Amino acid sequence: MKNIKYFLQFLIIITLFIFFKFLGLKLSSKLSGYIMYIFGPLFRSNRTADNNIKRALPKSTNKERKVILKSMC
Repeated sequence: MKNIKYFLQFLIIITLFIFFKFLGLKLSSKLSGYIMYIFGPLFRSNRTADNNIKRALPKSTNKERKVILKSMC
């Protein structure tokens, strides 16, 4: 099952690389930045950062942590 997942991820990345090559540097940079802005919060590193903020600022509210995480991007 993992091999199928990794193969699909590989296909998606290769497809994006080819697509970005045709778009050019400036447009592909803007588009990939927008894609990561949307999908970035879904990655594990975002949860790690949230846990680190909880430890560093234990009195912070959930809303304050979201503001901090958004400003990190």
